[in-house]
Amino acid sequence: MALRLYPFPAGSAGAVSGWAMTNEEVIMWCGHPGAPVPAEQISAWAREDGVEQFGLYRDERLVAYGELWVDDAEAEVELARLIVDPGERGQGLGQRLVTELAGLARSRYSRVLLRVHPDNIAAQRCYAAAGFKPVEPHQAAEWNACQPVGYLWFSLVTKRIPAMPIIAALARSSPA
Repeated sequence: MALRLYPFPAGSAGAVSGWAMTNEEVIMWCGHPGAPVPAEQISAWAREDGVEQFGLYRDERLVAYGELWVDDAEAEVELARLIVDPGERGQGLGQRLVTELAGLARSRYSRVLLRVHPDNIAAQRCYAAAGFKPVEPHQAAEWNACQPVGYLWFSLVTKRIPAMPIIAALARSSPA
């Protein structure tokens, strides 16, 4: 059963619209004022500036949805509106979605961010497992100034190989 990330077809918005059925789930997913989020709204998101929609598929079946919000002016990409089909949760698909989207985002800009509702503990664990770390509190406060909720903000952290040992090894192997 292969998992693959593909651009999201507008015709699949109806499936995603049924994944968050309570007002609480919808607020934590996308901040929409009520449940369920209409398919037309999900389709409309694709027309927002910088928004790119993606679906994670197991074979031919849509199992997760997410967006990249590309901000060329800030040279950054935010992962947004991430959700997994309720019948598929608990299998690591959220982490796979985040990892795939983060890789795509990182191919454009090195700064990759996401925000999460503070009550969405499962998502926080998923993002941490995918390599995201909380941003500095002052940065989160600045970004939350105009937000309806005090979101938790995360930034993708990549492991770097320390430069000093490599430089030292190169220096030792260079002819004098």
